Amino acid sequence: MIVPAVVTVPVDIVVLPLVGVFGGWSVLWRVSWIFLSLLFAAGVILAVVFLAMERDVCRVELRPGDPPRLLVVKRARGSAAIPIGDLQRIAVLECVCLGRRKALHVILHTAGGPVTCRAAASSPMAKVRLTDLAGWLTQVLGQAGVPVECETLVEKAGVPFDRWWQAPRVAAVWQVPVERVPEIAERLEVKGRSWEPRAGAMYQPGRLTPVHYNPDDVFEVLERVRAENPAPS
Repeated sequence: MIVPAVVTVPVDIVVLPLVGVFGGWSVLWRVSWIFLSLLFAAGVILAVVFLAMERDVCRVELRPGDPPRLLVVKRARGSAAIPIGDLQRIAVLECVCLGRRKALHVILHTAGGPVTCRAAASSPMAKVRLTDLAGWLTQVLGQAGVPVECETLVEKAGVPFDRWWQAPRVAAVWQVPVERVPEIAERLEVKGRSWEPRAGAMYQPGRLTPVHYNPDDVFEVLERVRAENPAPS
């Protein structure tokens, strides 16, 4: 990736000669190396941005037909049409961390190999629910015999133990009374930890903090807790 000349030429013509005149050749060489390093870094950043634009998907369209004949992948820069007959299966993969979606991928498995479509953060596709998207694809592609799978991949946040959550916050996520958190956490093997705080340890030895629970474990068992404690209708 090359930084446009409209940016670099004025700097080359005006700034660098002035540095050489007032600072000498040694300063000029140092400034030149710094300038070239900055240009290289800018080029790398621009390359990453453009690659992301080419990879991210704004939307997926189905061309008219019963069943549809073409699936069109719309990207920020261009689009690609895939015949429905070339599709072997579709996998919808959602990556979440601490209950929040980090990424949504639609993987089109074709005879020529998989085509991964990552939803752009600003696209409508990134805001749709996983089950709704998979259900819609199943509905419109069912007649064509294309199976649709959906999967949620939970990524670990790796929160340090001194930033784990106390029972009230866990109860809010699980939507259960606070007093039930210790029992549920023990039964479902949610990691909990308490420790002697450094501040005040000299004056109150043996005093422990309330139990803090690992947020990764809290969300890992969330669906089990909800199944056991359905929300009142």
